[in-house]
Amino acid sequence: DHRADFQKFLFTMPVKYSAVVGSRYITCLIFAVVSYIGSMSAAFFVSLASDSYKFSVLASIVSVVAAVFVVYAAMVLLLMYILGGSRADLVQIIPFVAIGVVVYAIFVRKMLSMDDAQLDALMANFRGMLDKVKSTTTNYGVICLFVALIILGLSYLLSVNVMSCKKGRKL
Repeated sequence: DHRADFQKFLFTMPVKYSAVVGSRYITCLIFAVVSYIGSMSAAFFVSLASDSYKFSVLASIVSVVAAVFVVYAAMVLLLMYILGGSRADLVQIIPFVAIGVVVYAIFVRKMLSMDDAQLDALMANFRGMLDKVKSTTTNYGVICLFVALIILGLSYLLSVNVMSCKKGRKL
């Protein structure tokens, strides 16, 4: 949209700002729901194939990860309306670069220097963390998704407000 300068054209059309903004948010929600269903299906089949992974634990993990991505999408969509498309593209890359640097600095370099006994101990610690997750309630993932959807809704309202404020300005 921003490469084709669609925003200038859009302001000349008799379309409500809430419909324009809403179309992007609905598209985001559709992709999120399809991804969530696919991930839950994969979690279900993994739980069937493995005795060590229970579906409730995997479903909770999938729900928390989905909530993180919904919040990230809400942030990116809001920044797109505040900063414009080209600048928002740069902003949305920053978290991925930061995560990549941290993962490499902490885990990859450390794991490459480990011998087999140390790697086995690391995997045992990881299994211990999974056991702790099993002891938490499965409602945690649902709560995270609910909060993420509220954040997405607030992001939508702010985006509509930003879009309506930009009506009088040149883009």
